[in-house]
Amino acid sequence: MKKLYIVLIILCTIFLLGGCGSSQSSSVEELKTQAQNYATQGNLDDAIEVYSKILNIKEDPVLRGELNDIKKEKESVHITKEFINTLNEVNKKIPSGNHIESADMQNLFIEINNKMDKFESIDITIKSAISDYIINLKSIPEYSSLKRTVTTAVTIPNGNNIALGLAIPLGRNNLQEQIPDLLAVKFPEKYGTVQ
Repeated sequence: MKKLYIVLIILCTIFLLGGCGSSQSSSVEELKTQAQNYATQGNLDDAIEVYSKILNIKEDPVLRGELNDIKKEKESVHITKEFINTLNEVNKKIPSGNHIESADMQNLFIEINNKMDKFESIDITIKSAISDYIINLKSIPEYSSLKRTVTTAVTIPNGNNIALGLAIPLGRNNLQEQIPDLLAVKFPEKYGTVQ
């Protein structure tokens, strides 16, 4: 009788533990679905939080990779918004008329160049709405023209007044044509708005 009692306790323990594993698995699957839904909707902070919860429950290299991709996507969105917001601000600051201060224009070119350098470094190999947007933006001729304009303007040595005198009005005119066309490219709604 005592042996039967011990066997029953062992069997009950096995069934209970087996049920917990199944419950944990189903909980992980529910969280994974929730994380993927957040990511699809562009709620990247929430997706990162849920993926982290899953990995606290159960380490999984595939889920770890998905979490890293979401983090990269979030960083790409942040850098892209900074770049687009800078273009928007510069567009508002571009002087009109015949009198252009070289120093003011030079500062605008430097401002764009700094954000463009970061924007250029974004990894677009991970498929997402932001990588599609970046690829689209970089494919239009105005982006290449903007890049050339800015690079030319920031590489003119200080004190070369003749080169600056020629480049600044031309650069201003180029910015006035290029920036509005770049700002017209629709930013993915799922990531919110840019300025």
